[in-house]
Amino acid sequence: MTAKLSSESVLTQAAKIISTWKENLDFALGALKVTDLEAKAADITELDTEIDSLRVKLTGLIERRDKANNELNAYNVRARSGFKAVYGADSFQYKQAGGTPTSERKARTARLPKPKDAEI
Repeated sequence: MTAKLSSESVLTQAAKIISTWKENLDFALGALKVTDLEAKAADITELDTEIDSLRVKLTGLIERRDKANNELNAYNVRARSGFKAVYGADSFQYKQAGGTPTSERKARTARLPKPKDAEI
């Protein structure tokens, strides 16, 4: 598997090569031409622009989703509190709505005092 390269780095390198190649027109690399490099660099630049645009859109969608999540969570808390208020904290309905009935809660454990350092 090839390592992931940043398009910025690759485009910078390509610009140097294109510039050098254009100054040395007698340079040949098989069937590869300087116009091939220029076309590929233009493709990458266009793709980077499209990716940036989509990232902005994705960020907006994520913000909208997160806001909707927070609103729905607030509704869930209110509804669960309503079941608790109407049917009781130990009711089947409260448990069915996702609450933890009082009878199923763990009892608090007494904390033991920290041992004092022995004095010499």
